[in-house]
Amino acid sequence: MNKSFQQNAGRGCVKQKLSASLAEDFGLELFKKKAGSHAERILAELGTYSRGKRKGKQKGFIHWVKVVEGGFDYYGSRTVVYRGSSDYRVAKEFGYTHEDCEFVLNFDHQHNVLVDALKGLQEKHDELDAETSKAKGLLDRYTAEENAEKRSADSFGDVYVTITKELIESNTAKLQKLQERITFTVAQIDALDKGLNPALLVPDAQ
Repeated sequence: MNKSFQQNAGRGCVKQKLSASLAEDFGLELFKKKAGSHAERILAELGTYSRGKRKGKQKGFIHWVKVVEGGFDYYGSRTVVYRGSSDYRVAKEFGYTHEDCEFVLNFDHQHNVLVDALKGLQEKHDELDAETSKAKGLLDRYTAEENAEKRSADSFGDVYVTITKELIESNTAKLQKLQERITFTVAQIDALDKGLNPALLVPDAQ
C-alpha cells in the first residue's frame, strides 16, 4: 500500500471552498486556464454587465475546492485527498454554492467517471437481457403444443411455469429501470460535453 495513503487514511482532510469574480483579472485568468477550449463559449453564455460600476465586465464567478490539509475525505469522495485545489466550477450569479454552479471545468475527470458508469450500466443491462431472453426461450419451448404430453407428466410443470414467468416479469422491470439510468447518464455526458453541470439534471418522472 502507498505509504502516503497509509499516513493520511485515518485522519480527515481539511477543505476550503473558494470563489472569485470573473469581472476581476485573477478570476478571469484562472477561469480561462481551467476552462481551456470551453472558455469562449461559456463566457458568451454568462454575458457581461450592462450597467453599474462593472458595466462591460464579464459576469460570473469561479468556484473551487482547496484541500488545506490532506487526509480522508469522509463527506465527499470517500477516499484520501492531498493538498491542492480542484473541482473548478462556474456560476452566473453571486450567492451560488459550489454544488449549485451551472458549469463544471474539470471535464476530463467527470467525463471519465460518467463513461465508466455508463459502461457498467450497459454491461448489467446486456447480461440481464440475455438471461431474460434465455428464460423466455425455455418457457416458450416448454409450453409449446408439441410438449403438452410431456408437461402433463411433469408434477413440477406448473411451478416451473409460474417461477419462470415471475422471473421474466421481474427482469423486465429491472431492464426498464436500467434503461432509464442509461438514458439519464447519456444525458449527463451530453450536458458535460457542453460544459454544464450534470449534477443539476433531474431524471424524467416516470
